[in-house]
Amino acid sequence: MVERVLIAAGLLALLTLALLAARRLLAARRRATVRRLRSAAAPASGGAGGGRILYFTTPHCVQCRQLQEPALERLVAAAAGRVVVEKVDAVERDDLARQYRILTVPSTAVFGPDGRLVEINEGYAPAERLAAQLGLPAAALPPAPRYSI
Repeated sequence: MVERVLIAAGLLALLTLALLAARRLLAARRRATVRRLRSAAAPASGGAGGGRILYFTTPHCVQCRQLQEPALERLVAAAAGRVVVEKVDAVERDDLARQYRILTVPSTAVFGPDGRLVEINEGYAPAERLAAQLGLPAAALPPAPRYSI
């Protein structure tokens, strides 16, 4: 009985170490990708003093339509033309999604006014986070819509 418990504990420890190593490897790959993409200028920058966002989505993404698109609309309204948002279908443009290592939608690649990559957000990114990444004041954002049940 004691041997089984020790074997189970050993296997659990090995699994935990393997998961931690995989997580560190993925994080290192993500940092290397961001460093590589930051060193290359984006094809086009945003408006004067603003930035550019590549918004990766798919036609059937519910979270994209219900959460990410309203957040991007709030950001564009607050930025008054200084931020350009480009909607990219991650399935049709899999080459671009692969280049930025996009594995989930919604995802956003945020570029600063100089055209360099600032951050890649996997999953939903609120308007406040995007504004902070672009260096815009979050106080200028219109209020988020409130939903009641």
